[in-house]
Amino acid sequence: MIKTSLTVEETEEIVEKIAHWSKKYDLPAATTFLFEINRPIAPITAHILIGFGGILNTVMPLDMRDLGLFLLDDSNTLRLEERIKELAN
Repeated sequence: MIKTSLTVEETEEIVEKIAHWSKKYDLPAATTFLFEINRPIAPITAHILIGFGGILNTVMPLDMRDLGLFLLDDSNTLRLEERIKELAN
């Protein structure tokens, strides 16, 4: 069966992974900026990640299909930006 949405736990796991990665490499501003500028085209980006997720997963540490599903909901991006700000302080 093809996954069409993320559970709350999966969404929070993605938020935490990206936020902690951003903190670890001291890139909170850059990470927030990239997700913010992607917001207008997030549905397109999401569908590309879902479609090519299998190929992208060979070189990426995060499940790209799940990231695509994550980007389909704008509130997820807002939650991620909020969490990055929390960790940055």
